[in-house]
Amino acid sequence: MKRYGLVLALLVAALLAGCSTTPGAHTKPSTLAPTSSPTTAYDPAHVALGWTWNQDVAGFGTVRPNSLGNGGDPTGWVNKVKWKSWGTPVATATGTGWWVPANKAVADGVYKPVVVVAWDIGLCHGLIAYRHVGWYFPTEGEHFDPLNSIDGYNLCVDQAKLPDWEL
Repeated sequence: MKRYGLVLALLVAALLAGCSTTPGAHTKPSTLAPTSSPTTAYDPAHVALGWTWNQDVAGFGTVRPNSLGNGGDPTGWVNKVKWKSWGTPVATATGTGWWVPANKAVADGVYKPVVVVAWDIGLCHGLIAYRHVGWYFPTEGEHFDPLNSIDGYNLCVDQAKLPDWEL
C-alpha cells in the first residue's frame, strides 16, 4: 500500500506542477491564438475575411480587403473599403455600396455610404478569419449590431453545398 500512496502522491504533484500560475511558466501562445480575454486582438497581419469560395468573389480570403464582392448583383459588392479596425473581435470599415429602396428593383438602386462589420474570428477553411460579415447604410436609417444579430453572411459555410434558398 505504501507503493500506491507514493505513486499517487507523485501523480498529484505532477498534475499540480502542470497547473502552475507562475508567470513565464508556459510557452508564449502563437500570435494567431486568442488569449483568455475576449477583447484581445489577433495579429492583424494574419486575420483574413472569410475564404474565397469561388473565383467570382473579391476580397474574401484576404487581409483588410479594399473591396468586397460576393459574385452576384451589385447589392453584394462594396467598394472603396477603408478599415477603421482589424484583428479585433469586431472590425469596422466604411465604403460605398449599392442601396436599393424597399420594394424597388436592383436597377433602381444608387451608390450610398456603407458601414462594413466583420466579427467572429476563428478557423475558416484553414485560415484564421472573420467568419461573419455584414454591412448597412446609416444614411438610410439602417443600423447593425453584430453581437446581437443573426444577420450578415456566414463566410465559412461551404457555399457550394447549400441549397439556393440558404445562400
